[in-house]
Formats: sequence, C-alpha cells, structure tokens
Amino acid sequence: MNGAQPAMSDALRLRKTPATALGLLLELQPPLADRLRGCHRTALRVEQLAASRLGPPSTTMTSTQARLLAMDTAALRELSLHAGAVRHARAVLSLIDGLSLRTLAANLGPGARGAALRWRELAAGGPDPSVGAPLANLAARDGLRCLHAWCDRQPSAIGMRVRLLVPPGASAEGEEAALGARIVDALGGEDV
Repeated sequence: MNGAQPAMSDALRLRKTPATALGLLLELQPPLADRLRGCHRTALRVEQLAASRLGPPSTTMTSTQARLLAMDTAALRELSLHAGAVRHARAVLSLIDGLSLRTLAANLGPGARGAALRWRELAAGGPDPSVGAPLANLAARDGLRCLHAWCDRQPSAIGMRVRLLVPPGASAEGEEAALGARIVDALGGEDV
C-alpha cells in the first residue's frame, strides 16, 4: 500500500499537464496521450510513466517546461533569438537609427526589441557589442547558448527533447549559464 502512495502523488501532480507536453514527454501523439490519461484503466500508468521521465518525485513540470516542449523548431528558434536580444538588451535598446533597427528586426525578429525592453533587468553586464549585423549575430549565438544552458538545467527527458529541435551548440558556463537559464525561463512564460 505504501509503495502505491508516491505513485499517486506523482499522478496527481501531472493531472494539469497539457496533452501536447505529456504526449511529447511520452513520445505519443497528444490526442492519444489525452485519451490514455482519460481512461480509468490506463490513467495511473500514464501518469507514473510521465513522472518517471521527469525525474525525482519532487520534480514537477513547470509551465515553461510544458510550453517549450510544445514548441516547434521555428518557435524555439524565435525564443532563442529573443533570449539573445535580452542577453544584450543594453545594446539592443541603445539602437536609435532606422537602418540598425531594421537590421535587428530582420535578423532577430520583430519582437526582439520588445523582449529586450520587457526583460532588460536580466541583461548581462560587460561591454556592449557594436551595432547592426555584428550585434544581431552575437545575440543569435548567445541566445542559442542561453537555450542550451536552460536545457542543461532540466530533467533529461525535457532537456534532450528540446535540444533535438534546436541547432547544436555550446552552452554558456558559470554565471552566464545561470543568467541564460533565467532569461529562457522568463521568455518561456510568455507568448513568443
């Protein structure tokens, strides 16, 4: 009886996991995962399997994890570009001429400047890179490093699933990794 109790708490903590995220975690189509979870005979086993892939019982799937699991390659790319813009928010927000702003929007997406403005308190210190294309290239590279750093800090099932959809690359290290993970957590909690 005691052996079943932890499984039940794992099952309860996953009840509100979106079908898309649960399906991706279990490598099932979301409608099938939802049907299996809705069936009285299979619900507990599905929840136990999902909980085992998330890691220790104290681990719960956050809304950011669920959102990133549900994103496709294009959405994750946009998220990483916005993370790079936030990482270099001081330089991004210092752009005032039209050509530089258009170059930034063309390379990082139209919402990158808004993300940098919203999350500017997460910007890294240090010297600002030059403007225009070099800034966009640096922000794109560092945004991908932020996403990889976020993946490194997740349970393996979640981190590996997200990594499969983004280009390979090196993670940030040390304090930069912590900053990168915070940036992705902040951006992952909102619509990209």
